[in-house]
Amino acid sequence: MKRKALYHILGAAILLTLTRPGSVFSVDSLPSANGLCRVQYDSKSGAVVDFRAHLSDLFEAGRSTENELERSSFILRVSGRTIDLARIPVRRTGYVSGTGIILIEYRTASIEIEAYIWVPMTMEHKVLIQLLHVRGADPRILSSGDIDPLVKPVSIPSPFEIYRIEQTSRESFWVGAAILYTPGLVQAVRRRLGDELMRARPQLLLEAEQRWWMHWHRMEKVDPEIRDQSYETLLQSAAWLKMAQSREPGGGYGQIVSHLGRSGDNMAVPRDMAYAIIGLSCLGHFPEARRALRFMLDAGGGRYGSFQRRGIEWGMGGEYCISLSHYTGAGYERAAFREEAPLLQFEGQGLFLWALESYVTASSDLEFAARYWDRLHSGVIDPLLDSLDERGLVRRDSGIWNVPFPGEHNSYTSASAFRGLTSAALLARTLGRVDLARKYTEAASLLRERILSELTLKRSKLLKRSLEADAFPGLLDGTAVEAINWELVKPFWNTARSIHRALDLYLSCGEGEGRGYSLSHAPEGQRRENLFVTLRAVEALYRLGEKHKSRQLLAGAIRRLGSSARMVPEQFDHTGGAPAGDCPVIGLGAAPFILAVTYP
Repeated sequence: MKRKALYHILGAAILLTLTRPGSVFSVDSLPSANGLCRVQYDSKSGAVVDFRAHLSDLFEAGRSTENELERSSFILRVSGRTIDLARIPVRRTGYVSGTGIILIEYRTASIEIEAYIWVPMTMEHKVLIQLLHVRGADPRILSSGDIDPLVKPVSIPSPFEIYRIEQTSRESFWVGAAILYTPGLVQAVRRRLGDELMRARPQLLLEAEQRWWMHWHRMEKVDPEIRDQSYETLLQSAAWLKMAQSREPGGGYGQIVSHLGRSGDNMAVPRDMAYAIIGLSCLGHFPEARRALRFMLDAGGGRYGSFQRRGIEWGMGGEYCISLSHYTGAGYERAAFREEAPLLQFEGQGLFLWALESYVTASSDLEFAARYWDRLHSGVIDPLLDSLDERGLVRRDSGIWNVPFPGEHNSYTSASAFRGLTSAALLARTLGRVDLARKYTEAASLLRERILSELTLKRSKLLKRSLEADAFPGLLDGTAVEAINWELVKPFWNTARSIHRALDLYLSCGEGEGRGYSLSHAPEGQRRENLFVTLRAVEALYRLGEKHKSRQLLAGAIRRLGSSARMVPEQFDHTGGAPAGDCPVIGLGAAPFILAVTYP
């Protein structure tokens, strides 16, 4: 009895003994999603603290997607004491490479515990899986029977059913919880799923999920020269695109949300979706790209076909297809309001055409473009042409800067229209519509002339943020790099060289080689790196002939992403260290990373 008591005392001491500090990422929250639901593991509290039953924060009008889970973790019983798993020192956190499986490694003086957390792609229902794999434990101190799930829902009655699962081998044991979200499940399905989950073996569940991701990644077309951290971050970025695409039946099927963070404004935005589609197409994930394109065409816009404000037309001014703001999770168009008017962005039409052309070029799926041509013509291309005002620019909108009514003639909006018209011409020519191809090419050429004459500074020809912006350096805009990438300006033109100089002199941030760029100008010690600008600048610098600098910029970004579990955040702080803003960002983060790594 004395020996047994001694084991218990030593066991408790061992579990709570700190070891050498490990590699813990600087992000506070690690998400997992599967197109049906999403969860967040909080590194500070050491538990899953968020479960959302939909990807989008706003599923439909008046129906927000609320958190259903206060806390989910494990408790360990040693020597009559209850120990929360969160009290055991963490050695490393991150993801199983290229998957949505969160991995947390705990290490004490004599025991190793690995925790795996994910919402499975292998299931068509909303389930959270949490597993513990324990190695090296003396069974007299800790066995599978000493570990239990601890699940606290936000509300009672609980929307969850919890199934404890375990598996023991000679050298280790597994303990886990399968947490089934039950609202909306008919009784027969609920009973069948419960039976399956009770019989599940933890290790086999994990291996099945890993195999699913392995097979999905096998479809990717990646240059074999891409290795090491570039390849690992590329795999994880591709996984984020997959996790962020809705596979819920209904009007939202195929949409891709803008991020998987916890900020509360997570939704499908045409701009972000366009980049995500291009990233998917670049890697060869054509089914996912096609679903996203089909969603945008079938969901339909039109809510803001007309919106009069002070006698001025602020809406599109007619019928259109691609949303001017964002979609709810159920697929309806919505917009945020400021000063009694919606924030409307017109760049979605042009960016959608660019995304469609990228998909058709990569996949050779001419049948898709031909099937939707009438809708493209009347619902996307014609509204884009009609949005050009008497100056020859896309008329005032909120743009990427979210300028409230009456808006500005934003350069990024007009540049995206140029890219869209160029893509429309290529699609029309591919489909044998030579007359329309000529029309769209001429329209793109005229728009380029107007952009270069109206939206650039007279002497340097630097592209301004907008027609109305006139104070230097506040008129600088990091998204001007897209003018180079979209061949709006040629690399040897003054405008291209001025954009390059402005990046280095006024928008660079961080220290050393490979430092990134901010979206707008701020004093040196206050600039935050914008990852969208940095990653899109990788291609722009390469096009400008700055190949070494382009490679350094990408290498620097990859190093910084090592501190965020290979999640691309919206920003890094001015030191280039701590991630800031939404994380991970999908269309304006993971997708640009894919484009940067795979270019040229």
